[in-house]
Amino acid sequence: MQAMTVNELTHDGMRRMKIIGDKEINVAQYQPLIPAEARPQAVYVPGYDDLLGLFSLELKFPVYGPCEVRNYGPKGFRRLMFVHFAYAERVSSCIELAWTEFFARTHFVPRDAYVRELPKGAELWMEVHGCILQVAEWMPAQCIAVGGRDG
Repeated sequence: MQAMTVNELTHDGMRRMKIIGDKEINVAQYQPLIPAEARPQAVYVPGYDDLLGLFSLELKFPVYGPCEVRNYGPKGFRRLMFVHFAYAERVSSCIELAWTEFFARTHFVPRDAYVRELPKGAELWMEVHGCILQVAEWMPAQCIAVGGRDG
């Protein structure tokens, strides 16, 4: 039997997953969990805990995918599309990638773009690929997120 014990977005914009099991874990079985864009940069760390007698596999890669963020509105969460800066040379290009993915997955045009710190030359509330750029202290470093919609 195998179970995922960790599935998180770290403070540095990396997706981290950890799987444990009573038998050696086949890396190929979990590669489909990693977005195609992230596979070249993924790190796989197999392990074994002698004390517990359990095998483990830790996967870590720059985030490129949707994440749910706690929201205090009526739904209790908000789905955003996160893209790590590793996938493009400019923040605006990351926003464009995230915009395209968000629209493809939801069929809604995203309204907001979030960063932890404003990039050089950017201004708060400026429009980037149709999204309003905002600073959010809850954002992980090294990535952007887009989401929201009008109407």
